[in-house]
Amino acid sequence: MPRARMACCPRTLSRSGAAGSTESLQQVCAYPLRAAFSPERAAALEGRTLNLDQLVTACQSGIGADDFLLVEGAGGLLSPLAAGTTNADLAAALRLPVLVVAADRLGVINHTLLTVEVLQHRALPLVGVVLNQAGPMTDLLMDNVADVAHWLDCPVERVPHRPGHQAPAWTAIGPFLHGLANRLAATHATPKANSNANCAAHE
Repeated sequence: MPRARMACCPRTLSRSGAAGSTESLQQVCAYPLRAAFSPERAAALEGRTLNLDQLVTACQSGIGADDFLLVEGAGGLLSPLAAGTTNADLAAALRLPVLVVAADRLGVINHTLLTVEVLQHRALPLVGVVLNQAGPMTDLLMDNVADVAHWLDCPVERVPHRPGHQAPAWTAIGPFLHGLANRLAATHATPKANSNANCAAHE
């Protein structure tokens, strides 16, 4: 039976609990690091060296042909992950489409368009953009979704702010997230060789 699998690039905290994953921390994040810096620097501070092959192996370990793999990037698309390796390099090595996730705030238009330009330059497929409202909107005249969508030929969606970080707050937006996943999947047919996998690059 197909199953969903989440993998995190090296970072200080695992998102497996928020994602409802039943896999171990080692499966979700094979190389946890203590310092809240770029993974490359955090690893160096611990006297460790990571490389692209290690990250690819960690992401693909235990993945079946019909499984769904979601790889969460650490930082922005060009954030350093390992020696001479960025999130963009990992996405290319995994041959996954990219979902850009950015904070819905002032400055996100420039941030997002720069990220998409890098994706286009590297011939990395873009599945869509999600703007995350991490806090309540302070200016109701701002509509970053409409403004970003004006410049891009891909779905642009917003995750609305919900107060609190406990389970009820996340459960409340469950139906919205389910619909969002269906809409994005409908707009991007992933080749069989990619095992229906998505890669999220966070801004």
